[in-house]
Amino acid sequence: MVYQDKYGTVREVKKWGCYMADYINAHTLQTGIQYSQLDLNEFYYKALDAGIIEPNCFINSAYHFCTKILRWNISDIKKVSNRYMPAKNEIVILLMRRLDPDSPEAEPDGYVYHFVLKTSAGIIDPIETGSLTAAHGEVHTMRIIVLREKSKLWRTV
Repeated sequence: MVYQDKYGTVREVKKWGCYMADYINAHTLQTGIQYSQLDLNEFYYKALDAGIIEPNCFINSAYHFCTKILRWNISDIKKVSNRYMPAKNEIVILLMRRLDPDSPEAEPDGYVYHFVLKTSAGIIDPIETGSLTAAHGEVHTMRIIVLREKSKLWRTV
């Protein structure tokens, strides 16, 4: 797994790279391709040069990040409500939120937001020691990666 906060990671990715790290980790778990922190940095700069990501790690096109930067053959990426039940060919990234208006990371609405990867085994947090938002927050929305094949990450019961 790659972690956004690990030593040697680009400063912007350390601060805002959770969404990007989740896509890289999902790709690793689905395909078995192992990435390093140097790969994480390289993906950031490639995506930045291509206009796919902003300097603050805001991803303009998650689909293009996956298909052009990671070279992942996916069908679609969609944003859904927190009540959505994923299909066998879908991978789930959760946008978590935690009310903490005094936090320096809080948005104007008073919430701190953080993306995590959901698998059938649990949550993979791109913060190596785990984030407060993942531990104590609630699911706000979900991003669904639609694969062309069955997902190894999410099994429905």
